[in-house]
Amino acid sequence: MTNCQGSTAGEIIRCSATDRVLGVICAPRDERKTSMKFLAPLTIVADGCFSKYRKDFIHREIQVKSNFVGFIMKDSVLPYQNHGLVTIGKIAPILMYQIGTHETRVLIDIPGNLPSNRNGELKEYIEKNVLPFIPLTVQKPFYEALQTERLRSMPNSFLPPSTNVTEGLIMLGDAMNMRHPLTGGGMTVGFKDVFLLSKLLSYEHVPDFNDSGLILAQMQEFHWKRKFHGSTVINVLAQALHALFAAEEDENLNILRDACVEYFKLGGIFTDHPCGLKAGIYPNPFLLITHFFAVAIYGIWKLFTNGTISQIPRNIIKSFMVIYTACVVIFPYLWCEVKF
Repeated sequence: MTNCQGSTAGEIIRCSATDRVLGVICAPRDERKTSMKFLAPLTIVADGCFSKYRKDFIHREIQVKSNFVGFIMKDSVLPYQNHGLVTIGKIAPILMYQIGTHETRVLIDIPGNLPSNRNGELKEYIEKNVLPFIPLTVQKPFYEALQTERLRSMPNSFLPPSTNVTEGLIMLGDAMNMRHPLTGGGMTVGFKDVFLLSKLLSYEHVPDFNDSGLILAQMQEFHWKRKFHGSTVINVLAQALHALFAAEEDENLNILRDACVEYFKLGGIFTDHPCGLKAGIYPNPFLLITHFFAVAIYGIWKLFTNGTISQIPRNIIKSFMVIYTACVVIFPYLWCEVKF
């Protein structure tokens, strides 16, 4: 193994006759040094969410519906010690979790176009739409950090998985597949993909990396096996939960969101299974679908138990709308997973 430090991966080398990927040219940061060319039968690209190579090999469009704005709070006390905190605010979820003895990271989901940070619009937006909705115990350190810390932002992207079809190349990680970071599932998907791929490309299955036809066949198998290895559950769950927690003014989504929170409070499998799905412990998509529609049914049950007799006709109609909304939320993302 050659560790090429102080260089940046540049141009992908491709065969002019077959379009097969042959390697990569690395450009040194020190201009006095010459570029280095690395040739190999198999090149793996994993350059993250801002991949500069993706557009040449993947033709699916990236969807961005919100941005995360983050900063660090100092010496704050979260309501539950040694636990993360998710607050459903006026506009979207806010995440807080401790990363050090004195530091707590804050991530604020801001839907739509991101207000400008240069002219102060972003701070004003957070003060108005986020600060009043977080627990009182963290409002003071939150406000102080908002005034003093640097605000960093990143797009919350969704990119459905694609089959690797280029000879000599494999794309992995966020370069190939992204989901909303609300559930923190990206690293889990990445580790599971590497574990599965290491088996499929082991010497037992692929004795020679020059056999591009065999590697493409294994990548086809990888594309479908990973769906029951955790990626589909984590991808769909992240997108569906964000749709619920960023419901804004949609009445049916709000019913599903409130039902989801109350569902988790029931304990037992109603808590263990969703947490296991989120963590990749339960990789079965059908279990995810079961719990998702169980949440919808639970929301409908709450409609009737909290309503009056005179509201029954209206709640019957609303029940159909809640089920329809649940279908609209989850099935498009499931469809993205089964497409090539």
